[in-house]
Amino acid sequence: MGAHTALKERQLVINHVNNGNSLREIIEIFQRSHSIDQHIVERYRKGTRLTGNVRKNIKKFTAGERRWILRQIRNNRKLRARKLAAEIKRIIYVNKLILSSSKSTEEKLFSRRSGQIEVLH
Repeated sequence: MGAHTALKERQLVINHVNNGNSLREIIEIFQRSHSIDQHIVERYRKGTRLTGNVRKNIKKFTAGERRWILRQIRNNRKLRARKLAAEIKRIIYVNKLILSSSKSTEEKLFSRRSGQIEVLH
């Protein structure tokens, strides 16, 4: 993968496009491959941003969740990442259901036994 185009260069390309310059004229100005400038213009016209994609809503684990994950790996070294990820998703889903329900706090309690979650009613 080649070097990335600087943000200022991408903005200059878009300014030339908005001023009515053709792609061929822009290529002569910047003296580089036409595919680079063509890709910049396509991304601009599709409505995507000039800058790179920003990751949104990165899920971070709490300290307790990290300890639980490490304990699961330590207890079972042959545990596969896919199975662990599925278990984590299930736990997060159950916790959301428990917290979003309108039941009393006693009914929201849950216990973790041998890596399994049981909702106590």
